[in-house]
Amino acid sequence: MAVAGRIRVKAAKIKVFLIAVLALLGSSLVAFGAKVSAFRGDVSQSVTEDGRRVVAVSVAGREAVLSEMRLMMAALHGVLDGLARSDMKQVGASASSAGLGAAVDMDPAVRASLPPEFVRLGMSTHVGFDSLAAASSGGGDREEILGRAARLSANCVACHATYKLEVQ
Repeated sequence: MAVAGRIRVKAAKIKVFLIAVLALLGSSLVAFGAKVSAFRGDVSQSVTEDGRRVVAVSVAGREAVLSEMRLMMAALHGVLDGLARSDMKQVGASASSAGLGAAVDMDPAVRASLPPEFVRLGMSTHVGFDSLAAASSGGGDREEILGRAARLSANCVACHATYKLEVQ
């Protein structure tokens, strides 16, 4: 039994390492795409009256970003609900649903039109969900996982306090 537990922990650590490597690769590609986008002049530097940075998007781009945000909110709800009921399988499944795998569906043209900081924040949130999922399946304790969920929700707050999508 102890050997099986160590194997699960080692597998979870390997998964977190691979996620970090993928995130690093992804953010490098995103940074390259953002530089190309900035060269084309697609990145808005406008600021709203309340100090948020305007992110100019197409109608399709707005729907894609909002759909991804709704997915993350539903996943966070599932994580919190699972934690409240001590259901770690639900915590892991909910967190996995908003991991890096969810980010691959975004249209590359939409992603390239977004500010690089916006994309990095989104990608780090996806990585955080994958990390949370690994912790829940790797025997992480409830308080640790709750702390990870709080840090993920801080990303949501930071994004919404910093950016405003506007259809252009």
